[in-house]
Amino acid sequence: MNSQIASTTKVHVVGITADGRRQYLVDPAVRRNAKMEWELWPLWGDQPKDSRALTLEYALIFRDRMRREHGTVIHFTLRAGDDQFIEFREPGEVSDHTKRVPMTYRGLVATPGFDVRLQQPVWYVRFVGTSIESFRGATVEEVVDKVYERPDLLQYAEKAPPAPAPAAPVREEANTGPRMRPGDIDYRAPIRRGR
Repeated sequence: MNSQIASTTKVHVVGITADGRRQYLVDPAVRRNAKMEWELWPLWGDQPKDSRALTLEYALIFRDRMRREHGTVIHFTLRAGDDQFIEFREPGEVSDHTKRVPMTYRGLVATPGFDVRLQQPVWYVRFVGTSIESFRGATVEEVVDKVYERPDLLQYAEKAPPAPAPAAPVREEANTGPRMRPGDIDYRAPIRRGR
C-alpha cells in the first residue's frame, strides 16, 4: 500500500471494461444470487461526476471481492475523473517476501524482513548481543557488503553456523565366512550349542 495514504482516505473506484472503457462506482450494492447467497452487484456509471468515494480500507475489500467474484480489474483515484491511478501492492507480492528464509553470504547471516517506512521487503544483518542497529539492504549481497565495509563491526555481526563436518564413509565389513545360500542350510539338523 502507498505509505502516504491512510486507510481512512477517500478514494474513487474505477473499473475497466473488456473494451477498455472506464466505469465509475456509483453504488457498491449487493444482491442475492440464484443460490440465495449475497454477492457484490455494484452500480456503475460512465460519468466521473457520479462517482462515489469510499474509504481506502473499504475500497481494497471491494477490489478484492470484484476480482474474486467477477474477474474485474479495479483501480483507485484520489479525485473523480483523475487520469492517474493510485498504485498498490498486490496481495501476492506482499506475501511472497514472507516465504524467504535467512541466507548466508561471505560467512554472515542475512535475515529477511520488511521495512515499514519504505513499504518493501529488505534483508538485515544483525549484531547479536550489542545495541548496534542492524544493517539493511535490498539484497543479501548488498547488506553483507555494507558490513564488510565496516571491519570494526564485523566481529559483532551474526555469523553463519559452521558447516557440518562431512560424514565418514560407512565401510561395510566383508563377510569372512563361507558363502551360504538358502539351499545350503539343512533345516532338519539339530542346532548345536556350546562347543
